[in-house]
Amino acid sequence: MAPTGREKEHGGRNQELVLAAASPIAGSRNVVIASVDSDGPTGVAGPIVDGQTMQRIDDLGFNLVEELKSHNSDPVLEALRDTFVIDNTGTNVRDLRVVYVGKPAS
Repeated sequence: MAPTGREKEHGGRNQELVLAAASPIAGSRNVVIASVDSDGPTGVAGPIVDGQTMQRIDDLGFNLVEELKSHNSDPVLEALRDTFVIDNTGTNVRDLRVVYVGKPAS
């Protein structure tokens, strides 16, 4: 179940970018998207989503559209446990975005 009374605007650009991709790739069996950085403010370097993420978001009781409007991606991704967590490196090495599209099942 989705937590209530959360702070709004908690999450970063990589979290929001990847979480926003969950709906368009919903149901896909061959797409995975990740985005990470080395200097995020939350301790989360970035998330990873696939075609089953949207169903899991719904199962947890989150309203993805509302969470994205509120720039509140971190609690959703924390509940999903689909994040890369690192200590802040103190450097900004850039962001890395990976979109993997595999062959469709025949």
